[in-house]
Amino acid sequence: SGFTGSAGDLVITARSAGLWTDGRYFLQAGEQLSGTGIKLFKMGNKGVAKQKFEQAASMQSDLFEPRLYLSRIAFEAGDAAGAHRWATQAVALYPHHYGAQFIDGRALDALGKPREAVERYNAVLQLAPEQSSERQYCEARIAELSGTATKP
Repeated sequence: SGFTGSAGDLVITARSAGLWTDGRYFLQAGEQLSGTGIKLFKMGNKGVAKQKFEQAASMQSDLFEPRLYLSRIAFEAGDAAGAHRWATQAVALYPHHYGAQFIDGRALDALGKPREAVERYNAVLQLAPEQSSERQYCEARIAELSGTATKP
């Protein structure tokens, strides 16, 4: 790439390339990448981290972490359908990760799918540490949903 800074991530695909770096290197990276065709992504600017993870997820279908991250930020942004889409992919890659199960349960719950949400919440109960806040949330939510969904 020609970038000589000590902090940066370079992603190259068949169609594009991008360098993600922080504010210490915005000027340097801009100068060093000039004319290379590599796009500079300035970390800390709104949406830039999400772009990085979306790029990574689209480049390689077996990466767990970008999918878990994208499910969390989608849920926090109020996009339950997007959170469910990314969390489902994360669960398929790593079914024993209670964090992925938890986010998917919350997304399904927000989408008005209590039966499926309870299935994910029960998975969290099997996987999460005894005193975790996720476990406590799932126990309470299963009790609340008992009128519309039953434990599998």
